[in-house]
Amino acid sequence: MKRTWYLLFLIIAVVSVSCSEDDEKSASITIEQRSLQESMFSFYLYVDEGVDEGVAYTTIQEEGDAALTAEGVKQHASKLQMNVKSGGPYVGSFTNLEPQTSYVIYAFLEIDGEANGLSTMRITTP
Repeated sequence: MKRTWYLLFLIIAVVSVSCSEDDEKSASITIEQRSLQESMFSFYLYVDEGVDEGVAYTTIQEEGDAALTAEGVKQHASKLQMNVKSGGPYVGSFTNLEPQTSYVIYAFLEIDGEANGLSTMRITTP
């Protein structure tokens, strides 16, 4: 009987650890508009709770261009990169934008070398 309880306890412990690791890897990042002008867009980034350390990557490109993946954001020429942890806000901006042009902002969070939660936001400069 003791072996049965011990085995049951061990299975529950392993499942609990596995689930908590999965939750940690599914963290996401949120983009919020801070300021939008003819040639500049600034934003806030917020990171889900439970992230001790990660890297946020953001970039911008004209709407209509091929959609980017997390790896595409990481390799994009105009990317911003910052070390982050839970909470925020973290502030970033893109300059030299064209007036009356639509753009897509991409952001994702990398934790332990693994991409999490690619987010996008569409804007149009005045």
